Amino acid sequence: MVASWRPHQFRGFDAIEKLSYKTVTSVDTVCHWCPVNCQRSFIDVEVDGGRGREWSKVPLGPGWERVIVNNSCPKGLVEDLNEMKVIKSGQERIKNAYPNIADMVRKEAFRRTTC
Repeated sequence: MVASWRPHQFRGFDAIEKLSYKTVTSVDTVCHWCPVNCQRSFIDVEVDGGRGREWSKVPLGPGWERVIVNNSCPKGLVEDLNEMKVIKSGQERIKNAYPNIADMVRKEAFRRTTC
């Protein structure tokens, strides 16, 4: 079998050496989408065409993009309600495609019947 050739997206070591970034880990980066409250870190990278996030609790100006790390679930990767809706719809699709068999058995096993 011959592997197909695909162009890479590696920008080169010179681009890496010139990369500008900053990291933030504070009370403003804590995830509040669930009760776990993960302490996340925001890694902000300066890139051409970066959209920024001026609406964020940790604002980010144009020309910058954010990567979120140190979260324990997909919900922790987002800050915005619209981004969360995309994540939740994906989780619902997976949940509907692959139902929780243990949960189904538990509900059926302890279902009350009328006599």
